[in-house]
Amino acid sequence: MPRRRFAIITYDPDRIEQLSYQAEGLSVSWIIIQALQGYDYPKERGIINVTLLDKLPIRPPKAKLITARSNADAPKRS
Repeated sequence: MPRRRFAIITYDPDRIEQLSYQAEGLSVSWIIIQALQGYDYPKERGIINVTLLDKLPIRPPKAKLITARSNADAPKRS
């Protein structure tokens, strides 16, 4: 099984929206690749931070995810 890592990329949407993919697309992709490889990268072009994670935190499911059917099947409290 291939090794997988996760990343959280924080960016400035206003700055990213102004970029031209033809002129600056390669520089943004280079910045992201540098960050994913663990190298220092310039904090320009709207990329604020790239946080590398080995594993995602495990969170219990939210109560909203419980379906109406599972609520109907649950034993009633008296």
